[in-house]
Amino acid sequence: GDLQFARGEAIKRGLPVTACISTDGASCAGTGTSWSNGWIVFADANGNGTVDAGEPVLRRQKTFGNSDSFVADSNLRR
Repeated sequence: GDLQFARGEAIKRGLPVTACISTDGASCAGTGTSWSNGWIVFADANGNGTVDAGEPVLRRQKTFGNSDSFVADSNLRR
Protein backbone atom coordinates (compact mmCIF):
# COMPACT_ATOMS: atom_id res chain seq x y z
CA GLY A 1 0.00 0.00 0.00
CA ASP A 2 2.78 2.44 0.84
CA LEU A 3 4.48 1.83 -2.51
CA GLN A 4 1.24 2.62 -4.32
CA PHE A 5 0.91 5.72 -2.15
CA ALA A 6 4.48 6.76 -3.04
CA ARG A 7 3.76 6.36 -6.75
CA GLY A 8 0.59 8.44 -6.50
CA GLU A 9 2.36 11.17 -4.52
CA ALA A 10 5.20 11.29 -7.06
CA ILE A 11 2.68 11.83 -9.85
CA LYS A 12 0.72 14.40 -7.84
CA ARG A 13 3.80 16.34 -6.74
CA GLY A 14 5.74 15.93 -9.98
CA LEU A 15 8.90 14.95 -8.11
CA PRO A 16 10.56 11.81 -6.74
CA VAL A 17 9.03 10.11 -3.72
CA THR A 18 11.19 7.52 -1.95
CA ALA A 19 10.47 4.60 0.36
CA CYS A 20 13.34 3.38 2.53
CA ILE A 21 14.03 1.29 5.61
CA SER A 22 13.96 3.49 8.71
CA THR A 23 14.41 2.57 12.35
CA ASP A 24 13.70 6.05 13.72
CA GLY A 25 10.81 7.15 11.47
CA ALA A 26 12.72 10.23 10.32
CA SER A 27 15.72 9.09 8.24
CA CYS A 28 16.79 6.21 6.00
CA ALA A 29 18.79 3.44 7.66
CA GLY A 30 21.08 2.99 4.65
CA THR A 31 21.44 -0.44 3.12
CA GLY A 32 19.68 -3.54 4.27
CA THR A 33 16.85 -5.90 3.48
CA SER A 34 14.94 -6.10 6.77
CA TRP A 35 11.90 -3.94 6.12
CA SER A 36 10.34 -5.33 9.33
CA ASN A 37 12.45 -2.72 11.17
CA GLY A 38 10.09 -0.08 9.77
CA TRP A 39 10.14 2.32 6.83
CA ILE A 40 9.27 5.80 5.71
CA VAL A 41 7.90 7.34 2.52
CA PHE A 42 9.11 10.86 1.84
CA ALA A 43 9.10 13.54 -0.85
CA ASP A 44 12.66 13.35 -2.22
CA ALA A 45 12.85 16.60 -4.21
CA ASN A 46 16.51 16.19 -5.17
CA GLY A 47 16.29 12.41 -5.67
CA ASN A 48 19.27 11.58 -3.48
CA GLY A 49 17.51 8.95 -1.33
CA THR A 50 18.10 10.93 1.88
CA VAL A 51 15.61 12.98 3.89
CA ASP A 52 16.96 16.52 3.62
CA ALA A 53 15.69 19.76 5.18
CA GLY A 54 12.35 20.70 3.64
CA GLU A 55 11.58 17.16 2.39
CA PRO A 56 8.52 15.97 4.32
CA VAL A 57 8.08 12.42 5.58
CA LEU A 58 4.67 11.45 4.20
CA ARG A 59 4.19 8.06 5.91
CA ARG A 60 5.83 6.03 8.66
CA GLN A 61 5.65 2.30 9.36
CA LYS A 62 6.82 1.30 12.83
CA THR A 63 8.82 -1.84 13.61
CA PHE A 64 6.79 -5.02 13.23
CA GLY A 65 5.80 -7.16 16.20
CA ASN A 66 7.82 -10.16 17.35
CA SER A 67 6.01 -12.71 15.18
CA ASP A 68 6.04 -10.74 11.90
CA SER A 69 8.83 -10.28 9.37
CA PHE A 70 9.38 -8.65 5.99
CA VAL A 71 12.78 -9.30 4.39
CA ALA A 72 13.57 -8.44 0.76
CA ASP A 73 15.08 -11.13 -1.47
CA SER A 74 17.41 -9.65 -4.04
CA ASN A 75 17.82 -12.92 -5.94
CA LEU A 76 15.87 -12.27 -9.13
CA ARG A 77 14.59 -15.32 -10.99
CA ARG A 78 12.99 -15.74 -14.36
